[in-house]
Amino acid sequence: MGLLPRPRGTPPHPVDFLGDLVDPAYRQDRRTRTYPARATQASRWFRTSKDGELVARKGGKLEEHEYSNHEPRIIEKFQHMIDSGGEIPEKYRTKKFAQRVIPRRWGDSGPSITATSLPDDYVHFSQPRTLTVREWARIQTFPDWYKFAGKRTTGGRRRAGDPSKGDWERDLPKYTQVGNAVPVWLAEEIGKHFQQLLA
Repeated sequence: MGLLPRPRGTPPHPVDFLGDLVDPAYRQDRRTRTYPARATQASRWFRTSKDGELVARKGGKLEEHEYSNHEPRIIEKFQHMIDSGGEIPEKYRTKKFAQRVIPRRWGDSGPSITATSLPDDYVHFSQPRTLTVREWARIQTFPDWYKFAGKRTTGGRRRAGDPSKGDWERDLPKYTQVGNAVPVWLAEEIGKHFQQLLA
């Protein structure tokens, strides 16, 4: 038996475990407070409360599903990326143009993304926007009842402080908490594996 557990099962596709969070009216309020669709087979675990109750119905309470307010040109760029399989047109390229579209379905090689602490690294598979904290949390296998403390996102001095002025205080925004976390299911599987090794 090796130090790490062997992979088992087939990972669900993003459309399967994020599809129940897709809100056609997401631009109206820039926040979705209730589930816009019924639970899918792949999202049932995420929608189960701490006491085991499944929020399967449409309209149940949903948190951490707030959207970034993108400028029209960014929305146009993201829509082009979705429509073209991820291509970024020359006119939209910047020094950092490594953004990628989260695939609707994984390719033959399986999951192909790395969760990061920056929400603008990836574009949603069907809507011209970055992912919400709740969507990132699902990618890291946090259940929907899990709440993150602090600000949704920060940048500049609020994120890094100013050591040159003796300011060591830093914000730890929700996206950073999610991106820097060990995926919940991975931690659980490694824990179970070590229990077997030490038994």
